[in-house]
Amino acid sequence: MGVGLNFLIPGGPLKGNRFAVEGLFPVYQHVDGPQLEQDWMVTAGWQYAF
Repeated sequence: MGVGLNFLIPGGPLKGNRFAVEGLFPVYQHVDGPQLEQDWMVTAGWQYAF
């Protein structure tokens, strides 16, 4: 399950840039073997549209 935010810069010197941050955490895990469990994860990104 994840929760995220997107920020679009509409004007100024960063016009056309989009910044995104998302936090993810597992709802259910069943590992069998050498897999590692995942506690949480954060993803960040930067996009530029011209």
